Amino acid sequence: MYLKRFPSGYDCREVGDKAAEARAASGLGAVHQRMSGWSSALRFHQLDLQISTENGDKSGQARALANLGETYEGMGKTDRARELYEDFLQAAVTVNDAALKTRAYASLGG
Repeated sequence: MYLKRFPSGYDCREVGDKAAEARAASGLGAVHQRMSGWSSALRFHQLDLQISTENGDKSGQARALANLGETYEGMGKTDRARELYEDFLQAAVTVNDAALKTRAYASLGG
């Protein structure tokens, strides 16, 4: 994944860079998820989903849904995780991204 370098002190909220704000929320969610900080992970992944939805970023929505599913799965809430993985699959189909579709099917166990 290509990571764009930003100047020191770059504030995506201040300059209105919603895509960067969504990616930052996703990254923070992933960090909390890896540390089993489930409530914080959920909060950041939900923020990613909210921003991506507001911006019409279908790939961002797919990313957020996948991350939410993984978080719920880590919490042992497999029914909720499955619902989110199904939403993730629909988003992946919508953007017609083969890699996302493959990841979604793998998440669903297929």
